[in-house]
Amino acid sequence: MKYIQLKKMFHIDENKCNELYFKRFNSETTNHLEIKLNNDYECFYLINDEILSLLDKIYMLNTWLEKTMASDALPNLAKEYLIISTLVEEIRSSNQMEGIYSTRKELKDMLINNTPKNYKRFSGMINKYEKLRKEQFLKLNSVSDIRALYDEILLEDVINEDEKDKPDGVIFRKGSVEISSETKVIHQGIVGENNIIDMIEKSLKILNNENINFLIRIAVFHYLFEYIHPFYNGNGRMGRFLASGYLANHLNILCALQFSIACTHNNKKYYEAFTLTNDIRNKSDLTVFIIYFLEIYLSGLQELKEKIEDTINVYNYTVKKLCKYVDSKYQSLVELILQVTLFGIEGFTMTQLVKITNYSEQSIRAIIKKINHENNIIKIDQQHKPYKYSINLDVVSKLKES
Repeated sequence: MKYIQLKKMFHIDENKCNELYFKRFNSETTNHLEIKLNNDYECFYLINDEILSLLDKIYMLNTWLEKTMASDALPNLAKEYLIISTLVEEIRSSNQMEGIYSTRKELKDMLINNTPKNYKRFSGMINKYEKLRKEQFLKLNSVSDIRALYDEILLEDVINEDEKDKPDGVIFRKGSVEISSETKVIHQGIVGENNIIDMIEKSLKILNNENINFLIRIAVFHYLFEYIHPFYNGNGRMGRFLASGYLANHLNILCALQFSIACTHNNKKYYEAFTLTNDIRNKSDLTVFIIYFLEIYLSGLQELKEKIEDTINVYNYTVKKLCKYVDSKYQSLVELILQVTLFGIEGFTMTQLVKITNYSEQSIRAIIKKINHENNIIKIDQQHKPYKYSINLDVVSKLKES
């Protein structure tokens, strides 16, 4: 980060820090938010060249992803499983940020299967994330909208984790809440439900202000929501879902589903952004948080691009290699299994294979037996029913190319 943090300047020279603060705060290009933190300083931010460069890089990555998903570089089935696996990883990462254990398999199974009739943990969150890829995320206009969404995606999970964490106010919590490390209190959420409601309402006005760049307002709202901490539990998961929801209205769905993943991979930097911005010596300058937010998000999109490029290369290389070892009659079946192997979370079940091919179950079993008799290319996971079928990449890697 090139931007000089007021906190760092304070340690160097308090007078110069104050001069820099007044210069920034009173600049004609400064955006004032009419929200005070630490009871003293009004929130503000500047759009500098550093932020403009980060925004430009994010737009370019989104454009690349749009073109890639619309091209033939990825087969349609691979695109579908790429979205599913990314969605699962996004939810898992958001859970992981709050120390909640979830497996890719349980999330994937719930995503693919119908909504359970009875309560099952994560079902609310999974259903809502799944809707992001199918429909416009409706903007939130009031505190009641925030609470209704919380009830839909998190309330049952929160109560199941600890019933005492159920919101006890009219909309939000009545009591106080603290975020602590092993040794000290890191942050205390806003005290008093009326104060929480007032700050959330002001924050929503910023989030929905279309005169502000969407990435900037999402970053600002994300900070304010976590600073306010309106609930006893689930604030992080809720805040990250809201970020993904608003991102999905402007960017490719895969980009929108990369936020929590990026935060998890940059865990230390993510929490450092809050710590620095919360510090009273920072004087409510949110420019620092915006830069951190964009840097973290950009790194997640860059990782996604590299992953997709690498996987496409592996797919194309493996297809060419398998052409020499698999009868042409069966290549389409093998390529389908390869797609889910590389872009999905686990292999196909027999039911899925029958559904997406023109073969009967008996025919598929006969083809797999024939292929494996020659080279053992298809791996069958028989640990749990239903059995899963995938390409044995270790075996394929050892096959000669000519």
